[in-house]
Amino acid sequence: MTTLWPLLITGAFSITGTLGGVWLTQRAAATREAANWKRETQRERDRWAREDQARTFEDRRKAYVGFYELVERTNILITQWIVWGQELPHLSLPDDWTKEFWDRLADVRLYGSDNMYKLASRAFELHEAWHSQSGPLKNDEDLDAQAGGAKARLLQGIRRELGVEPEPRDAPGLGSLGA
Repeated sequence: MTTLWPLLITGAFSITGTLGGVWLTQRAAATREAANWKRETQRERDRWAREDQARTFEDRRKAYVGFYELVERTNILITQWIVWGQELPHLSLPDDWTKEFWDRLADVRLYGSDNMYKLASRAFELHEAWHSQSGPLKNDEDLDAQAGGAKARLLQGIRRELGVEPEPRDAPGLGSLGA
């Protein structure tokens, strides 16, 4: 019987060693897999955040550019109405010309910063006042200057928020940027 004990002990150690090795290997693999899963999940979250940020930036850009284009078009129409209104009656703004402004202003409020919303609101208010106080051959120089300054400040704010290199301060039409 004494010769059987060493074989049993060796067999027990072999089985225990094998099971212990399998357990350690599985534990290391599970730890490695958990770390990989965490890293991949974080990578996906970062990618989603970048996509959301890019989409929001694009929405902001569209809102700003759309509003500025509307201000520019309205500015041209009001100026033409002041100068040539009697000769060209088709130049007058439609009765609901503020509706598009309100729609674009809502986009700026949704996607833009508070500062940009204030600049856009001020530009709209001044253009609305300028339109209501203007007529053919009738021009309020102060209101004209204020509307132009608001438009320039709006452009400067848009460029700053979108990360576009600022224009030189002496660029045509910007003057002192309403300072």
